[in-house]
Amino acid sequence: MPFDSIFFDLDGTLWDSRVGVCDSWNRVLSRNGVHRCFSVPFLSSFFGKPMTQIFAEIFPDMPAEKVNQLRIECCAEENDCLLQGGTILFPGVREVLERLSRSYRLFIISNCQSGYIETFIEAHSMQPYFTDHISWGDTSLSKGENNLYMMRKHGLVHPVYVGDAAVDEQSAADAGIAFIFARYGFGSVSAYDGVIDSFCELEAVLPQAEQAFMVRSRRE
Repeated sequence: MPFDSIFFDLDGTLWDSRVGVCDSWNRVLSRNGVHRCFSVPFLSSFFGKPMTQIFAEIFPDMPAEKVNQLRIECCAEENDCLLQGGTILFPGVREVLERLSRSYRLFIISNCQSGYIETFIEAHSMQPYFTDHISWGDTSLSKGENNLYMMRKHGLVHPVYVGDAAVDEQSAADAGIAFIFARYGFGSVSAYDGVIDSFCELEAVLPQAEQAFMVRSRRE
């Protein structure tokens, strides 16, 4: 059965926002007298996790109220910063999404905070290409649960998830759908139905992933 829709992760799959996120978080820390300065490689290891988990891991000894305050300020600061620029679309993203949107329903499903996907869409004028989007910040649900929610909401039968990290692989497994690994991104995975080393390869890999998923489903 052909895919009827494509679910996309955001960070490490569609864009690279790490510099903007790092700069905005460092400004918040400085304003609050927190003597830490994050680097891009350090923050990269946390991308893909829900924000509450990220801040709990970064500041394990800080009072929870202070951690929550920093998290809220950092989320607001980064959304404002990224809306003004400081992000990079991976090569071919706009052109490939435009073509894919003619044949598939496209969605973004991310573990980010509320407003982050909207920032991506507005900053890069992506409104014409996506049917819908949902984030952990909107629902407090896992990415796999959000996959299932979107399938029920839109009557989707055979989506494929495209992402760059183990959490994306797991979310596809949780929803019982195919997974394509964006190997050019920030993470690593253990299994996939298809793999791309650039976003421009996605169109060619989709039929291969459909076949691989069907074979795997029969075995399981």
